[in-house]
Amino acid sequence: MQASDPFLPLQLDADFRLNTDTGATSHMTPHRHWLPNYKPLRVPVKLANGSLVYSEGVGSLVFRPVVDGVQKRSIEFTRVLHVPLLRSNLLSILYLARVHHWHCHIDSTALRFKKGSSDTHFMATIDENNAAFLDGHVEEATEHSAQLSIRLGSKQRRRDTVAKCNVAVRQRARQCTVYCRPMSKTSQLDRRYRKHTCRPMSKASKVEALVYKRFISNVTGDFPTSQL
Repeated sequence: MQASDPFLPLQLDADFRLNTDTGATSHMTPHRHWLPNYKPLRVPVKLANGSLVYSEGVGSLVFRPVVDGVQKRSIEFTRVLHVPLLRSNLLSILYLARVHHWHCHIDSTALRFKKGSSDTHFMATIDENNAAFLDGHVEEATEHSAQLSIRLGSKQRRRDTVAKCNVAVRQRARQCTVYCRPMSKTSQLDRRYRKHTCRPMSKASKVEALVYKRFISNVTGDFPTSQL
């Protein structure tokens, strides 16, 4: 088995640093084991020397950044292509800026990535060769599985959860509609009973509203997210 074999857990002849690249159209890595939620995906990738290689899959990469010597909360880069024949890891600056509206501030010493006017989320120090690699390290799947991370890509998980909650609300509303449907011939006693038991949901008590609010909060969870 060669070092460039895509099924080798570690690409021994490849770099383990994330190189910030203004020419890359997507994030790319030759390291399959960095992508825990791996999915097969074959797309052509044109290298700087004009040669054409192909990706084998795509997934998310979790990175633990260090900003000015201080370790920050883990971040997750989504849609990272697995390209076994690469020998370096590329972080697409233009993809972050154009697709996810991140700001990259460049000076003579470093590249700093910010969201609006917020503090620096992650940075890359410029070395003597005018190359800039992200400060920090990539986390393995077992290392970051129990940690809280900032999602830098997609809000699909949150949208799916909210959609499930909306379905539950609609089902509850249908149940109330069926239970409280008009009756053609009812006694005054039946009407008084329906008046007290089938009140409109818009007039729910404060206690019911608080319980529902807590239900939504418990289901959706508090996931701090930040779109790239």
